[in-house]
Amino acid sequence: MKNLLYFCFAAIIFTSCGKEVDEGEVLASLAEQGIFPNGGAAAVIASGPWRQTAHEETEGEIYIDGVKLYDFTVTSSNFLGNLNYLIDSTFSSNLGFDYVTTLEAGGQTFPQPGQNPQITSNGKWTYDEEKNQIIMDASGLISIWDITALTSSSLEITYKLDKTENIIGSTQRTLSTVVKKFQRP
Repeated sequence: MKNLLYFCFAAIIFTSCGKEVDEGEVLASLAEQGIFPNGGAAAVIASGPWRQTAHEETEGEIYIDGVKLYDFTVTSSNFLGNLNYLIDSTFSSNLGFDYVTTLEAGGQTFPQPGQNPQITSNGKWTYDEEKNQIIMDASGLISIWDITALTSSSLEITYKLDKTENIIGSTQRTLSTVVKKFQRP
């Protein structure tokens, strides 16, 4: 009840000043004070766009037909686009970045630069308060991100990548721990 009163009080102040109310700004302002109306962390997540600032992969392993060939890490830079979670449970993104995958085998390292071009994605999202997870559904492609840090201006998520592909008659399995960081633009 107290949170609802804070929210109403903030809305009255903003509207009485003759300024149009930006719900995202109000929610972010309240979150900075530790007040999370309308669903706690979900309100903070949906209170405006997020700009990606990091994409890292650690504990990476690549297997071909069940045989481990490489360990790897990934670092990234030159981030483009935004990720937007909206209060109506929809999301949109157009993220892209440059990266370096460093393969390690036999005591030697092999840096492999590349680019993840901006990709537009849209769909539905939910917040699982019990597990502290963001679940996204982009036309049946489900992503589950564990939230490891959240403030009104920063979001950090992590997830386990486990990807299997058939490549020229062989099965390649890629495993890693992914960490993504976002800031308000």
